[in-house]
Amino acid sequence: KAEENIAIALKHNPYGPRINYEAALLYLDQDKTDLGIQYLEKALSVWEDADPEYKEAAEAREKYAEFQSSLD
Repeated sequence: KAEENIAIALKHNPYGPRINYEAALLYLDQDKTDLGIQYLEKALSVWEDADPEYKEAAEAREKYAEFQSSLD
């Protein structure tokens, strides 16, 4: 059901950083790593200039760093 709701939200707001981040978390949790990273990178590109204190952007950056360190 979550995947269905995310697909609907993305249809209406494809560059919404929060919904892209939620999609990333969903797909990473489902071991759909490539798809999860695509959504995470899209969220991060929108939040590129966000202040370091902005919680959602900081969480996304942390998740991306965590994923990158697991590849090393």
